[in-house]
Amino acid sequence: MVCVILTGFCTVSAPECSAETIAEDITDSAEIDYDGKNIKISSDKMFYGIYIEWTKFPGSWKLFDGNGETLFGRKGFLHEFSEIKGGTKYAEIRREKEISVKKIYVFTEGELPAWVQVWDVPCEKADLMLCTTHADDEQLFFLGVLPYYAGELGLNVQVVYFVNHNDTDSRPHELLNGLWTVGVRNYPVIGDAPDAWSESLSEGLANFKDSGFSEEKLIGYQVEMLRRFKPQIVVGHDVNGEYSHGQHIVNTHTLRKALEICNNPDEYVESADKYGVWDVPKTYLHLYEENQINIDWDIPLEKFGGKTAYEVSLEGFKCHESQHWTWFAKWIGLKSDWGVKKAADIKDYSPCKYGLYRTTVGADVKKKDFLENIIPYSDQVTEIPDYTETPTEPEDKVPQENNSNPVSTSEPKYNKPEKDNSAVLTVALCVGVLIAAVMMIVIIVVRNRRAE
Repeated sequence: MVCVILTGFCTVSAPECSAETIAEDITDSAEIDYDGKNIKISSDKMFYGIYIEWTKFPGSWKLFDGNGETLFGRKGFLHEFSEIKGGTKYAEIRREKEISVKKIYVFTEGELPAWVQVWDVPCEKADLMLCTTHADDEQLFFLGVLPYYAGELGLNVQVVYFVNHNDTDSRPHELLNGLWTVGVRNYPVIGDAPDAWSESLSEGLANFKDSGFSEEKLIGYQVEMLRRFKPQIVVGHDVNGEYSHGQHIVNTHTLRKALEICNNPDEYVESADKYGVWDVPKTYLHLYEENQINIDWDIPLEKFGGKTAYEVSLEGFKCHESQHWTWFAKWIGLKSDWGVKKAADIKDYSPCKYGLYRTTVGADVKKKDFLENIIPYSDQVTEIPDYTETPTEPEDKVPQENNSNPVSTSEPKYNKPEKDNSAVLTVALCVGVLIAAVMMIVIIVVRNRRAE
């Protein structure tokens, strides 16, 4: 599916859709027709897939390809690929309400281009959950994390955004394009709270409250995400918000409170009933001063053709074109003003420095990787981690500053499930009784013969 037939731009306000043929070797007669609720696509050659970038989240919609209708949109994807089995020369996109589409691509049979996003649903269980705030933070302050753990290692990585950018036309699309570029394949979860600027915890909480999101509601969101994805590793923002962004600070503030209670079924009962409870084995915070580890993001990655995790994250940030005017472009090295050519060159808010904030599986010794003392879910076949050890909490559980956070030095426990040996013991007892009975009979027979 390498060949693209056409692309069109459709919005609710547009009376017609313009269609541009961008692959002349496919067809010169591909047409798109739009009547507000239905998009009709026709071609003089067979096509086998349609890729849609919706302007806004569409809800459910139907694809009619001549062989019947197929329901789509239930997964909530903004970018969605629809395979047409057997191919067709005519298809309709049908929706009861008006359709708002940014782009449509139609593909012939063959291999899809790498940029086409065929998303998997969010993780059932996450090896690592990244608690980022805005679209682009995952490429900046968490630089390297996604290319290495999702792309290179292929772990179950779930990205959870604290706020959304639904009031903009570009940033929701930049978010998805960036994630796909760095190797993420599980669709992200994006919070309901809006983006807003603030410079402290109090300002951030006040802004959220004005938008209808109390501190309690924000903690509930964090608790629900932890219970839903049951991450083995959680990675969060600097407690001081990197460059003092109030929403970064609120994100980590509420995350830390959620970590204390997400294993308590009496807290936020609705999510506990729905997902069960969970005690996160390891939590790392960016720039946390205690129990620090330094990760090298300048090592070549095989899955990305020898590019480093830094270089791949830089490509991910390139997708965030609306943010290229900011100082972030200099900080990450997209612009050469600050002389940044690798992750190690970034001194302020270094993306290489993290601190182990909380652990139930022991302290890090090597201090080079989030995975120390962790077995990925895909490898938990013969060994199942026992995460019931009492977690070591900071003395001040939710401090406003980087307070001391002693970490447990106990060794991790990976216990196999105990087997039920009652049946074996019963059989052994019966055999013993039988042997004793036989021996008694033999003794009696021998004595009788001697008596004779």
